[in-house]
Amino acid sequence: MVSREKTRRHVLKRHLPWFWSGATACWDCCEQEIQASSLARRHTEEHRIGCFFDEEHLHLWCQLVSGSLHLVKSWFGLTDLEGLLQYVLDRQLHETVTSGFSDQEQQLLVFYAQNYSPDRLSHISANPPNHVISLTNWEIMTSLLRRVGPAQQQSLLSCDKFVTYEGAWIVDTVPVLLEPFVFVDSHFHLDLILKRLHFNTFLHMSSRISPAEHNNTFYYGVANYVFPEHWDSWSVQVGSCKVSVCIIRNTSPYCCQRSQSQAT
Repeated sequence: MVSREKTRRHVLKRHLPWFWSGATACWDCCEQEIQASSLARRHTEEHRIGCFFDEEHLHLWCQLVSGSLHLVKSWFGLTDLEGLLQYVLDRQLHETVTSGFSDQEQQLLVFYAQNYSPDRLSHISANPPNHVISLTNWEIMTSLLRRVGPAQQQSLLSCDKFVTYEGAWIVDTVPVLLEPFVFVDSHFHLDLILKRLHFNTFLHMSSRISPAEHNNTFYYGVANYVFPEHWDSWSVQVGSCKVSVCIIRNTSPYCCQRSQSQAT
């Protein structure tokens, strides 16, 4: 008799995209390890930093999952993600679900609900599913996968599109402007950009990245520092920029949820 936990690991490893369980995936080589201990042992030595799921991967996870759910929706001829949720409810595909979401998973799912969907719930359940993001439960996904053939199942494994909740591709080509323009960004996360691109300061990054076509220039930006542990970094990261960078410090709701979870 195969245990439910072994079945869960098999489904996550063999039938769902590598990012499905974000906390146990390597975000450098795009591989799912199922267990955090295995991730640390096999990937930390090779990658050192950047492979573990953290704040900079939150939006990537949400966009990748949206892309996968839109793919699944298309298998059943549905028009939107709410239709996929209703499909599961109407056919009672959730009734065999026995596993809920861990506290860590709850934080991630609530982040999705409050930042990517119109239904900004503060708690996500799998049985019954009360939100589109509930469909990421591995048992619900297994029920959906059983209703399609091998070709569709394989297409889900290789799905890696960044998509909005409504279904628009985030990587759509941006039209080339014929005239030069000055770029102003009223909200960007300089600390996360530098970490992801492996630069130390804004000037360091600017010196290594080639100017855009048509002499487009970055004129002004508002660097939003939402993670308290990064607040002391702004003076070094911004430095003496030739362009104007304004600093805002506040706290992300996700950080508050994370602190409450750690305190308990």
